[in-house]
Order: sequence, then structure tokens, then C-alpha cells
Amino acid sequence: MRNIRILLSVAVAGLLAVSCGTKKATKVSEPITIAYGGTAGSVGAWKMDQTFKGKLLSGGMPQLMVIRAHASIVETVEEVGDDGWRKIRLATKMQPLEVNGMVMEMGSVPASIETVVMRSSNGDIRELEKAEGGKDVLAWVVRSLGSTFPLLPPTPVLPGDRWERRGDVKAPFGGVFESVTIGVFDGIEEVGGIKCARLKMEGGVNLTGNPPGSEVEVFRLEYRGVVRFDLASGRVVDSSQTGNLNVRARMGKIPVEAMMIFESALKLTPGK
Repeated sequence: MRNIRILLSVAVAGLLAVSCGTKKATKVSEPITIAYGGTAGSVGAWKMDQTFKGKLLSGGMPQLMVIRAHASIVETVEEVGDDGWRKIRLATKMQPLEVNGMVMEMGSVPASIETVVMRSSNGDIRELEKAEGGKDVLAWVVRSLGSTFPLLPPTPVLPGDRWERRGDVKAPFGGVFESVTIGVFDGIEEVGGIKCARLKMEGGVNLTGNPPGSEVEVFRLEYRGVVRFDLASGRVVDSSQTGNLNVRARMGKIPVEAMMIFESALKLTPGK
């Protein structure tokens, strides 16, 4: 069971990377800017639900797994710079995992993580803290990647415009997580009185350059989904993704491999 907790902690790294009621399309005739916002002191809160279905091989023994994970994310804007970068305090609280219908305690994986990052108006993250010792994968994920929210277009866009963003983050167990995000501006929807940009997103995360004998040997994730983004407040309203995940690791001398499909949903908590 500890192997499952660790693999799911690693899986959160790739979900780099949110309904409101009746929706109505709005015509767009001029390029618009889609950017993260928030004044100093503003707070946003989201609920995240993830389901993983597939096969886990532990020591060569296969197990069919259905794993459900739930978390809450709260971010507070502490400072806003003249250049558009914001200092963000991010608090993530994980509920115990549900594995094949049974609740599993988190064990050594922390249930609550708080960290501080800098985020640009188009979603680039600059870490202000590093995981201590690099042993706590979940803590490293939150500190390094900052959030599950998408990278936005660097310039104003019209419906149909496409952008591609690439990045990498050092893995605490060796190697580098290389990511690519491709977005398409699909138009504007007025949802529950909120004018939202609809963004089609797809991408992937791949672990490269990890040394022989490292704790995680293979990490490969591919996803696609839709994000709705509040243009006035500069926040994700909701998002949903589906994809495939393949993780191969070694827990001591025991090889562990997970091959799963997943669904992930993030939704802004009303009133925040």
C-alpha cells in the first residue's frame, strides 16, 4: 500500500495543471488578453477530484486498481509586482486515498502542504522554496510546480489561435521532468454570469536523464482537456482532463509499475 501512495504522489506532478450553470457563447472580434490576476490579499479556493484506473505490478504480481483522490487547494496572493509577477502562498490538503473502495491512510505522505511560489501573469512558476532532502515527493511536487493551473498564451489571442509552452523541473530523485503544453483559445462562454475563456489544452510530462538505479525509472503522462478561465478575476473557474499515466519505480529492491488511465477535475469553490 505504501507503494501506491508514493506512485500517486508522483502522479500528481504531471497533472501540471475546473460547472457554473447554463452557458452562452459570446462573439470575439478583437484579440483578448488571458492572464492570471488577483490583488494582494485575495484568496481563491478549489476542489480537485482524480480517478485512476488500471494495473499495478508490484514484484511482478498484477493488481487491478481503482484509486480515487480528493484534495482542496487554497491560494493567497501576498504581493503583486510591477512586472505582473505575484507572490502566491499555496496550501494543498489531501484526503486519504480510496483504493478499490477502501479508505487508505496517507502514512508517510503528508496530508497537508504549504509553500510559496512566484507566478507570472501567463502562469510561469518560479519556486521560492525547495523540498528538504528531496525525499518527500508530494512536498516537492507542490513546492516545485506550484499548482495544477495551465500555462496561458503570452500574447493576446483570437478564437482558434494556438500556443505551445515547454518547461522542465529537476526531479528530486534524479533527472528532469520535461513538459509540453499546447493550448487553443476556443472562444468565450458566459457561464452563470461569468465571462469565461474556453481553452482546449493537451500535453505531456516525461522524465528524462534519470541516473541508473534512481528511485523512479520511468514517468510518462499524456493528457487533454478543457479549462474555463474567468477573464475579469484572472482565475481558473473549472477544468477537466483525461489521459494516460505510466510510472515504473523501484521501492527498495521491489520493482513497481503502474499503467493507468485517469480523469481529473478542478472546480473553483463558490464565494472565494
